[in-house]
Amino acid sequence: MEELLYVDSTAFSMFSFDVVEGDPVNPLNDMQHIVITEKVKEKYFGTEDAVGKSMFISDESKEMTAFIVSAVVRNMPSNSSIQFDILASFEYMYKNDSWLSGPQSWTNASLNTFVMLHPTTDAQSTFKKIDLVSQKHLQTEITERQKNDPQSKSYEMKFHLQPFFDMHLDPEYFASNGMKNWSDIKYPKFSLA
Repeated sequence: MEELLYVDSTAFSMFSFDVVEGDPVNPLNDMQHIVITEKVKEKYFGTEDAVGKSMFISDESKEMTAFIVSAVVRNMPSNSSIQFDILASFEYMYKNDSWLSGPQSWTNASLNTFVMLHPTTDAQSTFKKIDLVSQKHLQTEITERQKNDPQSKSYEMKFHLQPFFDMHLDPEYFASNGMKNWSDIKYPKFSLA
């Protein structure tokens, strides 16, 4: 079974996916487009060009849907925290998943979100701004939820910024939702010969 990962339109400008066939700039500009790895290309198309061909995909026991291959990328290195066989547009998932397209919720933190800060941006200052906005919305939602259900437990939720390269070894924030190869910083051993 192939590992399907949903990404938004900025994924190819934020991450260095090595495109070997197709659109290297914006391959997911249509929600019916997908990007596949060389491994998937070889499995389903052999040595033929895959770009422009259809693939039928079923996600989480939904019916099969036709997608068009818009690009082929090199297989992800085994030590990468981002692992996938197929990339699909988050827009497709958003429009076709009733859970996501339903009422918006600040307490839904089930998706990884990556932001790219300008090199001169102060991360702490940016975090404080994010925290002010998120806490306002979170508190409103949590208060409303408790008002509607007095039996619900009180809880606190906070967003954090974490440098991408720290993610792999940070024991506080483990890799999930399409992210792999999480480890703990106490495990890697280095040996100088």
